[in-house]
Amino acid sequence: MALSIMQKGYIFIAIAMIELSMLSILSNIGASSLGTLQLLFFVFLAAMITSLIIVLYKNRYGELKKLFKNKRALIIVAFAGLLNYAGAQLFLTLGVLGTNPIITTIVLKLWPIFLAIMIPFVIKTKVEWPQIFALLIAFSGVYLILTNGTLISLNVLELPYIGFLVLSTFFTAFSNLIIKSQNNDIYSEVFVFNLASLLFIALLIFTLKVPLSLNMDLASIASILFLGMITYCVGALLFFYALKALDPLVAANASYSTPFLTILFSFLILGTPLKIYYLYAVALIILALIIQNKYSKRAPRYIGTKAHRPLALYDITGAFVENTHPQIYQYIQGTGRALAAKIRISKYLEFENKNNYDCIVFTNKNHPDSIRKGEMEFIENIVCPGPDELIIMGIGNADSVEKAIAEYFNY
Repeated sequence: MALSIMQKGYIFIAIAMIELSMLSILSNIGASSLGTLQLLFFVFLAAMITSLIIVLYKNRYGELKKLFKNKRALIIVAFAGLLNYAGAQLFLTLGVLGTNPIITTIVLKLWPIFLAIMIPFVIKTKVEWPQIFALLIAFSGVYLILTNGTLISLNVLELPYIGFLVLSTFFTAFSNLIIKSQNNDIYSEVFVFNLASLLFIALLIFTLKVPLSLNMDLASIASILFLGMITYCVGALLFFYALKALDPLVAANASYSTPFLTILFSFLILGTPLKIYYLYAVALIILALIIQNKYSKRAPRYIGTKAHRPLALYDITGAFVENTHPQIYQYIQGTGRALAAKIRISKYLEFENKNNYDCIVFTNKNHPDSIRKGEMEFIENIVCPGPDELIIMGIGNADSVEKAIAEYFNY
């Protein structure tokens, strides 16, 4: 039995969180022995090669060519990759060298809160107050795990390094929203992320005349291979799938589980003792995930350009995270969106698409064959039409879809 889009999203984010629990540890190991730029060069080289192999294995070369032909989409994807990969990792690697792991983790865990603040402005979907409350609950659990509920003490000498970590956190949040707003083949996107990051780091190395050495110890090689092949390739594919398919705050909230996972692995592998307050922290994180899960099963409200209108629009773009059919891909590639509204069957009239707008419009009962059964089931599950309702939806330029649906409803 094939997994649904939502099931895949949850499974993939769980695997990605296990992998991310090792990120800061390996970044510290590699940077200490190799130096920041040299580590990043070899990490992104390994990631670029691995992601290219996956593109070829998954037969996505055609989608990669389409992405390179779309200059605007390519520039946006490359920019998002630089922020998320080279930028965030560069400042993370610098930050961990001048402060302790507890402060590092606490600062990095602010990114979901940054992301929640920016969502209405970047991807134009509504963030509910309970979702923000859930983030704060989960952050409290992380703080409890790391500090035993005590106030952290800061050394003035650590402040510049904390500034680096804040930049890394901001880049992570902002770039994730850019990635969420872009609809390209994920395998091709990850390759471009790694290629752009590799070229950027190579340019820095050339400009600053940083020597490259192949004289590495086993710890450095392990760090490079893990970060390159797993974190910035396989793990990235899993995380970005979940980010695109689900509400972005679900993926963000799930990241609060990584400190506990690190402690759990330390207990299982090294025998590090578990403390009673860890259970309280885990309870807070689980409570936050339960609250967030309520909203992950509903399509987020789309704010758009006409938020005052009585018609409720929902963002269903995540349903097409895997769809590269030409009929769909030509409308959704890049910044295209899929929006939906509910209407009573008794008021429905066949919508005649006169191509006045740069989009296609259809319903859940009368839709193109290029939309798969699993995708339509996902849409119906997150929009939740009543027994006497249809879902009317459009794919294409967001403003065009809004106008097309509004025209149908005579707004």
